[in-house]
Amino acid sequence: MPNVNEIEQMHVATRYDSPLRYHVTSASRPHERHIVELDAYRLHGRCTCEAFAYRLEPHIRKGISPEQAVAEGLVNLRAGQDVRDGLSCKHLIECRRQFAADMTREFHEHAKKNANEARRSFEEDGPY
Repeated sequence: MPNVNEIEQMHVATRYDSPLRYHVTSASRPHERHIVELDAYRLHGRCTCEAFAYRLEPHIRKGISPEQAVAEGLVNLRAGQDVRDGLSCKHLIECRRQFAADMTREFHEHAKKNANEARRSFEEDGPY
């Protein structure tokens, strides 16, 4: 049986084949990986896990909002879960978090590169 740290490590999302597709290892079946597509369903996202496919996706296909699903008791929120994530599985929530971290890091690297290029250009050509 894995310990708590091993379980937390299993939920780490890694980019799959595009910036909006991730792999997340299953906590209950460590040999299985779920694919999360962040751009599916008008940016709501989709996951290949059973919880999403059978419990959450049917409501999304009917056009039910997360807020409506929670208000009508169609889904239950986990402790600390935002109502806007009412139709999101834990894998989808993790991938959104990881996507934000990935984009922040890439933006920072891009901004640093542009600042260095601007500095070099200024040093070589002057301000005008």
